[in-house]
Amino acid sequence: MSESPETSLYDLTPFTSYPSPERTPERLWWIATLRGLTPKVPSRARVLEIGCATGVHLLALAERSPEGEYLGVDLSAQQIRTAQELQKKASSQLNIRFLASSFTTLSPEEGPFDYIICHGVYSWIAEEDRAALLRQISRLLAENGVCYLSHNTLPGWGVRDSLCRFLRSHDDRQRSPVERVERARALLAGMDERLVDAHRPYGMQLQEEVRRNLHRSDAFFLHELLAEHASAQWLGEVVGAADEVSLAYLGDAHPQRLHAFDGDRDRYSTGSVEELFQQEGGEEKVAVAQFYDLLYPSSFRGSLFVRDGAELSPDFRPEMIEKGYLASPLVCEEEASASREDLTILPFYGPSEQVVEQRSPIMKQLLFRLSQCWPAPRSFPELLADIGGSEQLARGERETVVQELLALFHRNLLDVYPEDQHIASRLEERPKILPFRRHRLSEEWTITLRNELFRGDPLDQKLIPLLDGTRTPAECVTEIESAVRSDALQFRVEDEVIAKDNPEWSEYIKTAVYEKCELYLEQALFSRAEITHG
Repeated sequence: MSESPETSLYDLTPFTSYPSPERTPERLWWIATLRGLTPKVPSRARVLEIGCATGVHLLALAERSPEGEYLGVDLSAQQIRTAQELQKKASSQLNIRFLASSFTTLSPEEGPFDYIICHGVYSWIAEEDRAALLRQISRLLAENGVCYLSHNTLPGWGVRDSLCRFLRSHDDRQRSPVERVERARALLAGMDERLVDAHRPYGMQLQEEVRRNLHRSDAFFLHELLAEHASAQWLGEVVGAADEVSLAYLGDAHPQRLHAFDGDRDRYSTGSVEELFQQEGGEEKVAVAQFYDLLYPSSFRGSLFVRDGAELSPDFRPEMIEKGYLASPLVCEEEASASREDLTILPFYGPSEQVVEQRSPIMKQLLFRLSQCWPAPRSFPELLADIGGSEQLARGERETVVQELLALFHRNLLDVYPEDQHIASRLEERPKILPFRRHRLSEEWTITLRNELFRGDPLDQKLIPLLDGTRTPAECVTEIESAVRSDALQFRVEDEVIAKDNPEWSEYIKTAVYEKCELYLEQALFSRAEITHG
């Protein structure tokens, strides 16, 4: 990609890229495995991130799986310098490199890579550069490798596209970044004040888009709303461009964007969607995915690609769940009965107010056991042994169980890993958060071991750096008390500062520290004691 004014903007105003489980090698491994492939085990893989920004995502992956090999590339020299500084503060032992370079100059000798992650690049560069990007990915991807390519998609991005075109038409690129952002904000504010048609579908969409973006960061304005090449593509267009360089479409990295592979999607419909696209031949799944993009307008996709010629199963293979380590955030308010005759409905509750009602005795026991292990995963054979079901499941019942579990994955209520993870499932005597994650909270947020965002408050910022595996929670209480006494931390309860002469002051701090530790455990911030690096 050639040097441009946009390049220097990333040096002046870096763009913060937040973590997501869908951009992990483990997620890519799982989708490829469901399609019948045998990708490299992520913990020992070679991983390339194109457009790595300040390296936060890649450093978090490397810290969690230190036996892998990692390379981050970004055109912004300033962001790469930041990445290298973060690496020094995190751990010098991590096998990771950062290069300030265009993806076009990467030598073939750098490859091949088992996993290539390219987030926030494709839809933000010129069309000719998109073709060059796909060619480079095709050259560098290993035989059984998987590539993650994020891109804006139509029709969901349509309203933002109109907004971007309007803002760009009134943008003076010769002005300073601050002046450009101020001008764009003023235009959005003017729209919001004058939008009188918000009760109609178009007005409602426009109002939602305007208000969503009005208070975004300066970096978002510069690198998204005012970016010269920011655009969106139909999924079929991206897949077609990838096909020209011998890359085959695998699916999407987010479970809820996998309609084309969801066997339950036609449960309440006549016939299957595939019947509408039988003439599409090998592109049937892409046509179905595009069909659902129209029904449930998606503005963003994390499309996955493999090398052309890979023997892909046309549908997901549910039985592959038996080879994975499973974790589920579902919780139950009562213990599941051990009776194989108990057919009473038991509700399990998940994020975003999702409810899963189970009648099957074996599924109730499996989900209850997973809730006890959360956030750590458990292998399928271990789960069956835990509930005494390994010898009792008939073949037909086993197939039903894996189908039910796959349905939970499609609802984003089940994680599947290729191997055990170093995630703690209980509060250990001296709990440990890995060093990069401890350091990262100085920027007000950090990354969990599930690669999710964790935002911290002032108490988190004092407490998390203490949790390096050398202190008990009780010793952390003592240090937090000292910080409060010295006015290094204001201690609050329900947003009120607790005076140091309050007789319950010490008990308040103790309760808060132990509650925080339970929260860190639930959010997968604690690593198990046997992990040794860092």
